[in-house]
Amino acid sequence: MAGKVKRRVLALDPSTTCIGYALLAGEAPSGLLDAGLLKPTERRPERNMPDMVWWVLCDRQLRAYRRIYSLLADVRALVNDTKPGEIVVEVPSGKAGTASKRGARASLTTYAAAAGAVLGMLRALEPLHGAIVFPVTERQWAFGGGKDKRKTRCRVLYGKRYNPEQDKGADCADAILLGRWWLGYGATVERLLAEQ
Repeated sequence: MAGKVKRRVLALDPSTTCIGYALLAGEAPSGLLDAGLLKPTERRPERNMPDMVWWVLCDRQLRAYRRIYSLLADVRALVNDTKPGEIVVEVPSGKAGTASKRGARASLTTYAAAAGAVLGMLRALEPLHGAIVFPVTERQWAFGGGKDKRKTRCRVLYGKRYNPEQDKGADCADAILLGRWWLGYGATVERLLAEQ
């Protein structure tokens, strides 16, 4: 009898300021292979250009899109380096003003653009990287509790492998818990829905 193949799942929690990621090969603490934050490389435009161009480049909304573009290259490199079999991406639930997004710096539109850009790029590159990409809403996987509770849960589950002080927005914790949920429950649901 052949041994059970270990699944490698890359979970992503995209936003306009960073992307939390986690690479898991099982639900046990030893299954967390890597986790962290991807942060964009953005520099403020130099002032030695025509006023109109400078103001457009400094516009807050446009800066968000430049950050998203920068993050896409990092996500692509991460996928190439980690070679997951499955990629799970958190996407907006479609409800404006959800508890997790209320009061956030980015508008729901900009957050949706970030998640959509990551999901779209990964889906378009599926033939190249070979991983199957699944979108999941926060409502599907996050059962109660806010960001602080999720950070505490990660600290309890993964000990020193997770550092809550370096994860202010809990994006890394969300990616870890999303990946853990997917390994235990989410993939089964997707398969059942696909069979119907």
